[in-house]
Amino acid sequence: MMLSLVKFEPGAVVELHQHEHEQCGILISGELTFTVGDQTRVLQPGEMWRIPGNVPHTCFAGAEGVTAIDIFTPIREDYL
Repeated sequence: MMLSLVKFEPGAVVELHQHEHEQCGILISGELTFTVGDQTRVLQPGEMWRIPGNVPHTCFAGAEGVTAIDIFTPIREDYL
């Protein structure tokens, strides 16, 4: 398991991608629009997400930017 603190500038976009790792997280501040597979949600602070491995996903930050915690399992070797 790996924890990652994530900060996005206002309007930042994470392009559509997928990876073998299961991912979950919690939004600390800001607003985050998250699409996982064919479901889109607008998240507020305190809300969480879960992404099974190999499912396409994308997100973009709202006008105030975003701070979040991402959790991956197994560890993302490409982040070390």
